[in-house]
Order: sequence, then structure tokens, then C-alpha cells
Amino acid sequence: MTMTLDNPTAVATATAQVRWNAALKALRSTGVKTKMNYSSCCRSCANLGEDPYIAVYGGQGNAYGWVDGVMFERNEMARIKRSYWSLTAEAMPKKSKIEKVYVEFNDLAAAEGAALAFAMEGFDVDWDGTEAKCIVVTMS
Repeated sequence: MTMTLDNPTAVATATAQVRWNAALKALRSTGVKTKMNYSSCCRSCANLGEDPYIAVYGGQGNAYGWVDGVMFERNEMARIKRSYWSLTAEAMPKKSKIEKVYVEFNDLAAAEGAALAFAMEGFDVDWDGTEAKCIVVTMS
């Protein structure tokens, strides 16, 4: 099954956060469930159902968050906030910024749609088209 997505916002939007959300919205409009900050190491305790879905998570015990349209690890954001830094994207250490996001999926059509949706929003997408590899989205 091939999905095509028509996204009028394209790459003209300003921040990675706006483009990310537009990609997820376009994907959901095709019937694919999207789950951010899905925090499970083996998915054994989650119930996302059998409908096509994609899931993004920052690893066991962590999650992603946004500051000024830039993605960071939430535990890093909390650490910096405790240090009384100004919580702006410029104040955050560069090493804390998320450069690559790994997108899991349960259905090849959902994966194909996700790869297309993120690419349409101007993200670099790496995926070999198989079930054996996550979709890798480079945050640019």
C-alpha cells in the first residue's frame, strides 16, 4: 500500500517544531496513529493497538521536548533549568540538542507515510524501506 500526502505548509514554515507537528498532522490525516515520547524499552507494556502507528521515544526514562522550536532531551532541559539558566534554545548547550530522531513503526505503509511526511517538511530522512530499521529523521 502506498501513501501520498499533500502538505501545503511544505518547507516554508520557520521552526523544526512547526514542521515536525505538520508532518505528524498530515500523517494522522491518513489514519496512522502517532505517539511522541513513547517511553518503553521493549514495547511489552504499551498498548498502541493494531492500527498502523509510528512511535518516537527518547529512550528508557527520557523524552523529547521543545524550546524555541528546537528539540532537546527533557531531562537535559530540567537539569539546565535547575541551574537557573535562561531556558532558551540559545542558552542550551549544543550537545543537548537532538540531532537525529529514531521513529519506530508497526506497519510498512505507516513507515512509508512517515518517511514521506517528514521529507515533505524538509527533514533529511534515512530509511532502507524494511521492517528491520527505524526511520531516522535528522533535525535540521
